[in-house]
Amino acid sequence: MKPPEEVKRDLVRQWLAKADEDLNPPKHLPDDGSEIVDFA
Repeated sequence: MKPPEEVKRDLVRQWLAKADEDLNPPKHLPDDGSEIVDFA
């Protein structure tokens, strides 16, 4: 069994990685300022 501090560090590391992934804009969006409109 891992010590509590190590468990906390692992959880924080996972949480920060997920937050970083969630906050990064998707790679498939245009970066030229144009908008995507889908009326389907």
